[in-house]
Formats: sequence, structure tokens, C-alpha cells
Amino acid sequence: MDGSSTLAPFIPAGATVVMTVYAHLPADHTRTIIGLLTAYFLYVEDLFEHDVGRVQDFNSRFARGEPQNDPALDGLAQLLRELPQHFPLIAANIIVMSFLNLFTGTLLEQATQGASLSQDSTRYAVFVRALSGVQDAYAFFVFPAQLPLESYVQAIPGYRSACPDAGDRSRNEGARCGEQAAQALDGHPGCRRARDRYVRP
Repeated sequence: MDGSSTLAPFIPAGATVVMTVYAHLPADHTRTIIGLLTAYFLYVEDLFEHDVGRVQDFNSRFARGEPQNDPALDGLAQLLRELPQHFPLIAANIIVMSFLNLFTGTLLEQATQGASLSQDSTRYAVFVRALSGVQDAYAFFVFPAQLPLESYVQAIPGYRSACPDAGDRSRNEGARCGEQAAQALDGHPGCRRARDRYVRP
């Protein structure tokens, strides 16, 4: 896939998330996709910190089918377009939107950085984190792609609300929703924080 050389430093973190959180998934290719998307997520966050110009037009270029002028971002765009081949259509659409919102939410964070928040805007930070946190994607990743959507979709909001910071910038919170849901699938009640189980890249 294009961009593997620039994505390479982030692949071990993606693999760690898959091995520690999504090992219950039966399909190797699904775990590979989740690992790659996690690596892309970290790559995008890194670009936002160091070179926002390379990522600010991702969504508009994606919508027009234009090259991203960055090999790794081209790889992400290609993978997002291929998701309906690997997940149920509705799940794939939500995962794609979750990653597109990553760009929008992070741009919004940067555009309003330093602005004073009104006392009446207590939910604003939650709104911005929901945009940039990709928690919807990580909630859908928990369930095997072969499962009928109707068999698990009603559980998604519960995982989402229990783990609202799935894309936390600390890099080790990113798949906590997956950890919680994997435990639920294994019959373990409750939500255990998985922070200590993840290795920082």
C-alpha cells in the first residue's frame, strides 16, 4: 500500500492495539485493517501537530477522489474506500465518517485553540472530542464483521457513552471501547480501564 514508509513508525502501535484488544476477532484481514487504521489515526494526529497543511484538505480531496499529496494519506483514503468490502455497509459508512470527522474535529480544535470557553458551553469539549475521537469506529471494530449488523448495533451507543474518549491523544486510550466490548463478548461484566495494558510507541 502506498505510504508504508511514512506510516511505518506507527504500525507497531497499531499491531499492539490489535493484539491486546481485538484478538477475539476471527478474521486476520479484519485485524489487519484495524491495525492499519490505528496506525493511520496516529499518523494523522502526528501530522496535525507538525504539518497541518498536509492534512487540512483531506476531506475535500477524499470527496472529490483527488490524490492527497501525501503517500500515507493516499493509503488511508484508499483503505477507507475499501471498507465496504470488509464490513457491513452501514458499519463501513459509520467507520468512514468517524475517520473523516477526525480531520474536521482536529481542525476545529486547532481553529479554536486559546479561545475562552463560555460558562454556558459545558458540552463543547465533549462535542469536539466526539468529532475527533473516532470512538464510533472503535466501537464497530469490536464486533466480527461476519455478524449481522442487527445482532449488535443497539449495543454501540452503550460502548460509545461508556468510553467517550476512544481517540484520546495519550495514544493508549484509543481502543478502550474495544477492550470493554471484548470483555462483554467474553461474558465479563463491567468496564475495566485498559490504560496500563498498552505500550506507548
